[in-house]
Amino acid sequence: MNLTLLGDPNILSVGVTVSCLTAALDSEEIEIVSTHESCSGGDFLFALSYPKVIPEETRGLYGYCFVLHGSSLPDGRGWSPITWQILEGQTLFTMSLIHMSKPVDSGEIVAQKEFEVKKNLLFDEISELIGHAQANLIRASLRMTTEQLMGAKQVGTPSYFGRRSPSDSEIDPHSPLSEQWDKLRIADPSRYPSFFSFLGHKYLLKVERYSDD
Repeated sequence: MNLTLLGDPNILSVGVTVSCLTAALDSEEIEIVSTHESCSGGDFLFALSYPKVIPEETRGLYGYCFVLHGSSLPDGRGWSPITWQILEGQTLFTMSLIHMSKPVDSGEIVAQKEFEVKKNLLFDEISELIGHAQANLIRASLRMTTEQLMGAKQVGTPSYFGRRSPSDSEIDPHSPLSEQWDKLRIADPSRYPSFFSFLGHKYLLKVERYSDD
């Protein structure tokens, strides 16, 4: 059984998923690539936080092509679904394994897994939970029958999240941090760090857990 994991390993949740699978699937041949042009083909293709539409010629190299998406579809199609949901105040999330399709994120749902993100967790801890949820769904799919892998059509009216930009990590220095806590804790400190503007300059903010022990 050959499978390809497509995603940027510099994204922490992707790195966690890759680590989990390479440790657990010793007998499988796993290809890890960061661009669809590098995909060589096989039985399964899994896209992890991949920002581009994967062309048909790439999908045709695989028996099955799946996307991992962090929402209870069809709600929350689009970009950075877990980040947007945290900003909405949610604590219970659904990771969905779906078929690649057009329009994006509209494919049949093969499996879903719920997980909790407590309000005191920070970016690296949230990414760890996301990564493990993705790995668990991928492992589950590898044990499924052909009929199970067909999945079920999404039911309901879809909603969509927009693409985030670095400016979304800006903190208001005149507002209480408690009112901006979710924005602080979901900011990727390496790729999209929190920052604020004050007295004509910009300053970075990094939140780490502190213990008196």
